[in-house]
Amino acid sequence: MLFRSSSSLAGLQLANVSRVLDRARALREVLADPDYPRLSLRAQQLVDLPSLRERLDQTIDANGEILDEASESLLDFRSQAKLLEDEIREWLEKNRELSPWKKFLQGPVITPRNGRLCWAVRVECRHQVRGIIHGESASGQTLFVEPDPVVRKGHQLEKIQDRILQEQRRIIAEISKEIWLKSRQIVTLWDHLVILDMVQAKARFANNFGCEV
Repeated sequence: MLFRSSSSLAGLQLANVSRVLDRARALREVLADPDYPRLSLRAQQLVDLPSLRERLDQTIDANGEILDEASESLLDFRSQAKLLEDEIREWLEKNRELSPWKKFLQGPVITPRNGRLCWAVRVECRHQVRGIIHGESASGQTLFVEPDPVVRKGHQLEKIQDRILQEQRRIIAEISKEIWLKSRQIVTLWDHLVILDMVQAKARFANNFGCEV
């Protein structure tokens, strides 16, 4: 487990740090048994980092995805983005079956292209559907067009999504700095967990094969 002070950790790396802290706390409670003095002594070396552990729990999920609750700004931006996306999708769904657009489309599917929601327009009908072309199919028979009536909302959504990315980067950089400041303690916890895992493996081997001291 390596840390670099000059860079931010990826989401999965943050999730791994969170698992180390959670596992260390759980084992400390389980092994703190006076009947097993050696394990109890080892448990005392599993120092808890409650503030960092709680911050990680509030920031990322098990897959390393940033939670809405990570910051008020992130929750607000994501709510705005969802509202705009719902409005765009609603307009596209409502109008795709209406005349004259219906006969210009390859089908009812709404396709995302470059972060924008588009209709699949038959290439020969390009000039019948005004909007921004965001790509074409491999066959060249279909164009992915964002109709003019939703372009403005698409621009707004794109700006909000940029703010979401900036806020996520800020959050990750901030918590990465906290982890760096406690990196020695985290690495030490990791080393203790590796040793305890080895002890458990030896115990299982001994039990399975009836080994005795």
